Amino acid sequence: MFILRHISKIYDDASTPTEALKDVSLVFERAGLVALCGPSGSGKTTLLNIIGGLDHQTKATKDFDKSYLHYPEGEFIVSGVLTDNFDEDDWDTYRNERIGFVFQNLNLLAHLSVLENVELGMILAGEEAPARREKALEALKQVGIADFAETTSAQLSFGQKQRVAIARALANDPDVILADEPIGSLDTQTGREIMVLLKRIAEKKLVIMASHNEAVVEEFADRIVRIKDGEVQSDTTKHDTERVKGRKHLQQRTTIPFLSAAVLSFRGFRAKLLRNVLAMVATGLGVAGLALVMGIAIGFSGELRKIERDTLTTLPVSIYQNPAHTPYVAAAYSAAPIRDDSLWFNPIEFTRSRSVRANNINDAFLNHLDGLYDSLISGISYRYGVSMPFMRDSGGTLVDSDAFGIRLQPLADNTPYLQSQFEVRAGRYPENDREVVIIVDIENNIDSAILSFFGLEEEEVAFEDVLGKELVVVFNDDMDIDFDIAENRFNREMGAPAYENGIVLTLVGVLKGIPSGVETMTTGLFYPDTLEEAYIAENIESDFCKAIMDLDLFDIESVETRSNIVYQRRLNGCRDTPNVIDIFPSSLDDKTWVLHHLNVYNWNVSETNQIAYTDHAAVLSSFLGSVSNNVLFTLLALGVISLVVSLMMVVVLVYIGLLERRREIGILRSLGASRKAINRVLNIEVAMAGFVAATLGIAAAALLSWPLNVLLRGALIGFGDIVQVRFLPSVALIVVTTLLTYGVSIIPTRKVTDVSPADIIRGAE
Repeated sequence: MFILRHISKIYDDASTPTEALKDVSLVFERAGLVALCGPSGSGKTTLLNIIGGLDHQTKATKDFDKSYLHYPEGEFIVSGVLTDNFDEDDWDTYRNERIGFVFQNLNLLAHLSVLENVELGMILAGEEAPARREKALEALKQVGIADFAETTSAQLSFGQKQRVAIARALANDPDVILADEPIGSLDTQTGREIMVLLKRIAEKKLVIMASHNEAVVEEFADRIVRIKDGEVQSDTTKHDTERVKGRKHLQQRTTIPFLSAAVLSFRGFRAKLLRNVLAMVATGLGVAGLALVMGIAIGFSGELRKIERDTLTTLPVSIYQNPAHTPYVAAAYSAAPIRDDSLWFNPIEFTRSRSVRANNINDAFLNHLDGLYDSLISGISYRYGVSMPFMRDSGGTLVDSDAFGIRLQPLADNTPYLQSQFEVRAGRYPENDREVVIIVDIENNIDSAILSFFGLEEEEVAFEDVLGKELVVVFNDDMDIDFDIAENRFNREMGAPAYENGIVLTLVGVLKGIPSGVETMTTGLFYPDTLEEAYIAENIESDFCKAIMDLDLFDIESVETRSNIVYQRRLNGCRDTPNVIDIFPSSLDDKTWVLHHLNVYNWNVSETNQIAYTDHAAVLSSFLGSVSNNVLFTLLALGVISLVVSLMMVVVLVYIGLLERRREIGILRSLGASRKAINRVLNIEVAMAGFVAATLGIAAAALLSWPLNVLLRGALIGFGDIVQVRFLPSVALIVVTTLLTYGVSIIPTRKVTDVSPADIIRGAE
């Protein structure tokens, strides 16, 4: 039994409130066909909406100032339950379980089949698929349209659609059927058929219909309630509405299962395919962009780690007595040097500078180094800081290095290191300490004075032109050396005796730093550092060395002169203690033990005697790690921005799509779907679009990675495949994108669904 007692409804849509219902009191029994008659605007639909829980009566203390409400506050009692205490979930359950709506405009969902339209209420109630299909078919049989179960509603006539709407209202076995103008748009014959159908249904259920067709109503209705201007004018059946008191009791809540929500979402996704495709394209582009930059970041980091593995293993741990010693610096490099793969020199002017920092390397430390296990190292290179003067016979004329301002530089005599850092561009690697090489940098730069020394002053000099050239390293006793202490001036003259008694060196190769190495900017004329020991052995007992070593530095007042004497002692081979020691670990793991060995020495000596060392691998690794992190952060930031922009487009498309689907939302609400359930359905639908878009975006990124790798391999020397779209990051990106699209859809869906069902239906119609 449904009891309405003193029900009023006021709409405040304009400056002046409109009274749609005025103090309506009615009782409806459990069965029978009740007709609400009256002209358009009389309040029939409003009364149906209140009975159906789509709209609610106006309460003075809640909705309006009491001056607007001229009647007592009413009550709506359903089967003895007072609805005043119903919350939104209770009303959703009420509509789903007790009410079946047949709207004036039918409100069938065109993208669903007839059977799916009828199943809607049961889906919202969580009915299992087999059971709801059986019930839906039975409802279609009752209205005589079971043969059209698999067709879409768009293919039916209006009369057939009316039957589908009635079947949908019946399917969930409600207590009451509410029909708003069920025959208003039908021809006479079809209208009579529908009335016969409603009359048959009314034998077991309560059917309340709104109509302005007095003739048909009088023929079929069991009861007629006439309404005009929101007031009941007459009622063919009288009831005492005051004798029943409502109980304050809440109904059992209904929820829509996730799987059922997913089914509805898929159907909605399929129906709005074009809009969803646009949203997917927007999201897919953002995902593809982010996947590509993630792939580049992963690939770049991987390539840097590969460079570390291939390069750092061979880098030495160095102990410097003069750690900042940099004899030659290129005068000018381009801001972004480009590797020159030709076989021709590029002579440029070089500046020459040096700086020295002392570090104590004594016999105790050298003895400690001898204790290193051979298995831990591939070799130890000792350099002594000598500057070996050299000469050349240029067609009968002797020329020397001092005249050209050039010098020989030491090169670590360690084959793994040489092969990991330099490639042969002409000739070969040096094989002993009587062979020298020229090394050019990434742009093939070489000091033009070196080529002039070898008599190669042509405009273009090929690498092959220097091979086989000879030079002679000369010794102190064969030169005329003048060291004026007072003037702090050092001069030496080289003549024929020096040339005849020197060590002959042959130029055997032109080397160039490999792209992934650390020596790409190295350039000059180099000798194996083991040659220094032979040079010192010849010079350490020379008259010059004896004289300069006998000097008492404490007798010399000038700090600059004292520094120069110390420098000349080492430069001219008068000292046999090394000033640079390069230790080459056999592997990165072995390097740990090498460093431990050096630390053991420092633990056992005073702070002033401790040895500082430079771990080149660690320095480079730290630098590469910093570069990798910066690149990764920058690329990910760009990718995230791309995805965020795409998601904002999705929000706009979702909101527009939701506005277009207000009618569908109203239908679902009228069938008992809660706002939460509607939000879930719509959010899942958007998440589906996000999932598909992310998957397609990943696929697009994977396809694009191949041509991009081909392009980048040509642009980035020394790197392999930079773009690497990996499986696990791709899966993570798909999951994140799906969750993000689900998340960004929450606000627009709530905004659209945060309206009463009656307002949605009224606005949609």
